[in-house]
Amino acid sequence: MRASIDVYMIVNGTKSLKRGEWQVRDATEIPKVAYEWIMRIRRETGYYGKDSIIEKVIVDGDKNITFEVKEIDEAPLKW
Repeated sequence: MRASIDVYMIVNGTKSLKRGEWQVRDATEIPKVAYEWIMRIRRETGYYGKDSIIEKVIVDGDKNITFEVKEIDEAPLKW
């Protein structure tokens, strides 16, 4: 299955939109794939935390998964 993901972020005070298409096994995998992509964006830009805010994450143009992605982002680290 392919999923089109739009990530809306504010990076260092500038609004940003990244679009991409990803191969996923099923719909439950999409929030994790979106979060991993956001982490790659953060590494590339060097902005984390308050300097890199997730505004909205949309799948296939209409399904809002922002809540699920933010849950992953805000979860405590597991050691």
